[in-house]
Amino acid sequence: MNLVTLKRSICLVLLTVFMTGPVSAEPHLTPEAYVTIDLSAQAVTVEGIYQRLVRLKENPYDDEDQLRVGQMVQDEVGLIFEEYGVTKTEFLKYGAAHESEINQWLQENPSTASEYDALEQRRTALSNQIRAIKE
Repeated sequence: MNLVTLKRSICLVLLTVFMTGPVSAEPHLTPEAYVTIDLSAQAVTVEGIYQRLVRLKENPYDDEDQLRVGQMVQDEVGLIFEEYGVTKTEFLKYGAAHESEINQWLQENPSTASEYDALEQRRTALSNQIRAIKE
């Protein structure tokens, strides 16, 4: 993950934490578990972007279908959090509170860190294709 993307993600996490209130009880997360959940959620999100692209090419004017795909992705991401026994809010709060530990873990595990870059590259390429179709 490049620094701009990481900083943007951290800002979004911090904004969400401040909007949801103080940390009440810390979930049973570790930096490794946090990264595993995050990568899983991002992979589902990128796959959802791909599905949107495929459907957009087939029927560019079906906005309802695009909304359905978006909802399916949100549901799948929710299931990932459930699978790990953590809410989205707990996940975000943990990320904000343990940013340095998570970054340290990623530095110690560069192959896992590179997965963020690969997902970001695919997300950007797919998003650019969607944007081109809609223009």
